[in-house]
Amino acid sequence: MRLVFACITLLGFALLFAHSAGWVALGVVMLLGGGIATGFAIAHRRIASHARDEELNSYELDQLRRQAKREDDPLR
Repeated sequence: MRLVFACITLLGFALLFAHSAGWVALGVVMLLGGGIATGFAIAHRRIASHARDEELNSYELDQLRRQAKREDDPLR
């Protein structure tokens, strides 16, 4: 998807050199929209690569329960 947005941005940049005002306006819209979309797509990819899964497996749940029991133990 990042590649599609980047291509839209480049096409918008190329349209800036057209001789018609309508094509230049379309180029500006494509350049701004594609640039913003490309930035968000890159940020999403980077955040998703470092994000942890939202669900825990049974081993992780057991570890959390043991840890909670140890913290609640008054004799510890």
